[in-house]
Amino acid sequence: MFKNLNSVELALAFQPILLFDPSERFYPIAAEEWLDHLATDPWDGKTNKRGSAVMVVDRNTTSFGDIDVQAGSHYPTGDHLALSNIEPNGIGQEFTVGFNQDLFINVAGWDDALSPDNQGYTKGSLQYLDLLFRSVSSNINPIIPLDEPRPSPEFTLPRLSVPTIYAEVEWAGTYPRLDKERRDSVKDNKQLDFPPSIESDEPDKNNIMLDLDRYIAITYYMLYPAMEPALSSEDDEIHKREGQWEAITIFIKNIFDDLGMRKSRDGRQRMDFFYGNDVKECIDYFEPRFVVFSKGYTTGEDLDSPLAAEVRPLFNVNNPNLGVIRFGTNTVAFVGAGLHKNLFNIAGAVVIPGDSPPDPTLNSIGGAIMGAAGTGAGICLAFIASPIPPAVVVCLVVSGVVFLIGLVLFVLSWLLKDDPTITEASLPSSTDVARRGGGQALPPGFPTLTSPGVAPVGKGLKAMIRVIDRFGFDPELPESSYPLPEPTSLENPIVEMPTWWNFSGRWGVRTVHRATSEWDSGTRRVDKYGRSRGYWNTYRLIKFISDPDRKSDNIRL
Repeated sequence: MFKNLNSVELALAFQPILLFDPSERFYPIAAEEWLDHLATDPWDGKTNKRGSAVMVVDRNTTSFGDIDVQAGSHYPTGDHLALSNIEPNGIGQEFTVGFNQDLFINVAGWDDALSPDNQGYTKGSLQYLDLLFRSVSSNINPIIPLDEPRPSPEFTLPRLSVPTIYAEVEWAGTYPRLDKERRDSVKDNKQLDFPPSIESDEPDKNNIMLDLDRYIAITYYMLYPAMEPALSSEDDEIHKREGQWEAITIFIKNIFDDLGMRKSRDGRQRMDFFYGNDVKECIDYFEPRFVVFSKGYTTGEDLDSPLAAEVRPLFNVNNPNLGVIRFGTNTVAFVGAGLHKNLFNIAGAVVIPGDSPPDPTLNSIGGAIMGAAGTGAGICLAFIASPIPPAVVVCLVVSGVVFLIGLVLFVLSWLLKDDPTITEASLPSSTDVARRGGGQALPPGFPTLTSPGVAPVGKGLKAMIRVIDRFGFDPELPESSYPLPEPTSLENPIVEMPTWWNFSGRWGVRTVHRATSEWDSGTRRVDKYGRSRGYWNTYRLIKFISDPDRKSDNIRL
């Protein structure tokens, strides 16, 4: 009948489908490989000073060297970063960072580290980053040749050839409380990011928003090796970055009061509900209500201010401008070329409600069954004689029944479609470029999506999903040691809490900014106050709900 829901089943049920532009060359990678990388060209004053190393520098410094390395590779002196919290090279250790200092991970170094006019360290190395993760990009986009940097870097971990997505299962009510803790700890008493209330009649006495307490937020994080302007973009103001985090958050709501609340292992509230044999039974208890797509970074942007994101409801509001393309509970995201903004439609596309592609699973299974039935009937007919043997009659009857089953599934794939489709416009010359025909990062068991009339450039690959348990659904504590105690597979991931998950530094080189700069410093997954992409996606949800224009759409939490 029912079994207890755990975070793995929940993460897999709502895993988004990522569709990449055909020109894309950077795809979501495993953060462990990003950390494990060790470049073998020495930091001797004649090279780019590359190699995965944690560095702490003064914010006004204009050059970087061995003295700034706190852990990891400054070859040949340094070593691989360790996926632990143990000194000297553990990524999870506490790094001492002064008030006017910056913490970051340097992977590919600086292309202008050897600037003769002492005006260097302004840009990273797209060429090195491109070559470093060709195992993924060449697999998902076969046009890109399989290659690697020279000299060859060293890894202690096996290299993956599929995209990686990290799914953090969290109680949404934790974000306003995290905001209150930050405000209480800051000396200059900065304002709260979240208002005390948006729908509750009686705000909490501690000015903590309670409106999100019945929601679970599942945030799917993607780490891209680099951000760059789209290849067809004419916008010279877009800066490049090494190390870019983007995220998609699904907000699902406990819709039954009698399921109750209780404390999680770390003292936070949590909800009890059940998960049936399929996702639809889960939704009887847990309703997906909103999805939020992160939207990249603007020049100079960091986690110190709210990051851009776009919110859409997952229920019908009769507003075509708020449509979401979905297959079952899996939301489709078009990833903008180079900038990796998550877009609800292809760039320049028009959403047409009520006309959608067939359900891909039923369509493909039904077609396969009908094809198999036809083949079986052909084999049966090959043995026809006079009089017709009884075995042939039975064979034809069975083939006919199988064909009817396939036909029913095929018809249902069209009858059950209820998602909007898209019509493709001409390629714009603006910043955002997202087209069909590129690679796809898919949930386990999901077929490749096809588009009539569009020649595919990339392949559909099942993404490696890594489930981060922040909420306490699972009876066992999440794994934090690495390597993991058992293999993580596409179909059966384990629940974990990586030692690097709360690393508050940048995941790419810090660059020196000048008037002619083309690069920004790397992005953070989380800042020193615990604010992440999931946090800011939640912030954008509250802004969306609070917008007076939403009243006409009758959109409420």
